[in-house]
Amino acid sequence: MAAFHLPNHYGLEKNFITYQRPGRSVLLYPLDKKHIDVTFIFSSPNVGFVPLEKQHAMLHSAFSSDQDVVKQILKDIPQNAPLFFDSLTQIRLPEWSKGRVALIGDACGCLTLAAGQGSHMAMAGAYVLHNEFMRHNSDHTAAFGAYEKTLHPIINKKQTESAKFGNVFLTLLPALGPLYHALLRASFHPLFIHETAKSMGSVSALKNYSSI
Repeated sequence: MAAFHLPNHYGLEKNFITYQRPGRSVLLYPLDKKHIDVTFIFSSPNVGFVPLEKQHAMLHSAFSSDQDVVKQILKDIPQNAPLFFDSLTQIRLPEWSKGRVALIGDACGCLTLAAGQGSHMAMAGAYVLHNEFMRHNSDHTAAFGAYEKTLHPIINKKQTESAKFGNVFLTLLPALGPLYHALLRASFHPLFIHETAKSMGSVSALKNYSSI
């Protein structure tokens, strides 16, 4: 995945635009009147860390056969532009604590940047830990156990949903392209936008959690 900001000279106002080919997608949306965010998502072998000097070349290689507008975007990226470039990797740990140490957020339950909600989950984890320490009179063993019991199932469910979303987003079957675009349009229709927002974290993961 690669993401960066560009001047908004593509005529975007309030529109979210996506270009898709089997195994790769480009997303554009305005940040304000002058700037847009551009995100490239593509399938590739697991090559591990990619040095800064090779990131632009890898991106150009992955999207070199795409539409003219995508090629133009690639040309518009300054070679020295700040670029977020990383693999979409989930962190799935069977246990989140050991002894007097507990992990929160992406350290134990990363959903990936494509799924979002990382800051939401991190704050939820800190909030639950605090409440469970108070509830169990600072008994860290009991507090850690209650913390995991509360959040682990929620994170597992969101990670499974995120993986399914990724498979749909980067479908390798050209025949499914029209279906994908129909589903994407439907998901942002006024009749369904509330359900779409829920899947993106608009509803707190702790709505049924009882604090002290």
